This record gives sequence, C-alpha cells and structure tokens, in this order.
Amino acid sequence: MTVFAVIVLTAAAFAFIAYPFFKQRGYSAVSTGDQKSRELLSRRDTTYSMLKELEFDYQSGILTEEDYRDLEARYKRKAISILKDADDLEKGSEAEEGIEAEIRRLRRTGTKQAGDEVEQAVAKLRRVGKNQAGDQVEEAVSKLRQTRGKFCPQCGTAAKADDRFCASCGAKLR
Repeated sequence: MTVFAVIVLTAAAFAFIAYPFFKQRGYSAVSTGDQKSRELLSRRDTTYSMLKELEFDYQSGILTEEDYRDLEARYKRKAISILKDADDLEKGSEAEEGIEAEIRRLRRTGTKQAGDEVEQAVAKLRRVGKNQAGDQVEEAVSKLRQTRGKFCPQCGTAAKADDRFCASCGAKLR
C-alpha cells in the first residue's frame, strides 16, 4: 500500500511539474494599435514618474535650481510629445472605426451595386484620411524647413545637420 501511495504521489508531482510544458498556449491577436497604445501609456507613466522624481530631487537639495529647470523643461516637452502621439493614435482609430462601420452598412444591402458602392466608399474614406494626415505632415515639414535646422522629435532641441543622436536626450534623429 505504501509503494502504491509513493507511485501516485510521484506521478502527481511529475504531472504538476510537466503540465506547463504540454499546455497549449492561446495566442491572442493583439493589433499594432493596441501595442502602440500600451507603449505610449508606458512612456507617459515613465515620464510622469521622472518628473515626480525630479521634483523630489530638487526639494531634497540634490539638484540645483538651474539643473532642475532644465530637466523639468525637457521632461515636460517629452510628455507633451507623448500625449500628442496618443491623441493622434486615438484619432486614427476613430477614422478606422468609421470606415469599418460604413463598410458594414453598405455590405448589409447585399447587391452587386452595393459592393461597388462599398469599394468606392472605402477608397474615398482612405483618400480623405491620407489627405488629412498628409496635410499635417506637409505643414510640419514646411515649418521645419523654414527654420533650416534639425530638431529632436523627443525633446525639440536643435541639432547639427550631421548629428545622428540628440545631444540633449540621446534620442535617435531621423
């Protein structure tokens, strides 16, 4: 009887240890928008915590006022950039949802003509979305060209034409 109990306990322990290796994993399809959103939220939270840490360091006397003001301005610019990216991502998803809703509405009619309407509507919505985004990009590019300089996309610090990384925050320059 004791041998039987030992065998059962050994088999149970082996099953418990080996179960994770044989368990099939369910992979969830995570869209790139969700990944980007999580990344932006993580960067936002990190920047906020850095601002709090910076305030603490200044209050405890570790940083001089000049260093504090410089670092605070840099982190605030970075936070603003992250928040703008999050807003742009949200606007893009709203446009995609509108396109999908229009496609579903047109597909419900079920006729060949409706199929053509769907394709025309999709093409139109995509052109409108690209034109709006393209206009914003062109405006930003023209502003940068007017200043005749290169700026860091993270902190906004001016950079030399041959710089590959920002001298202020270390971000890669395009």
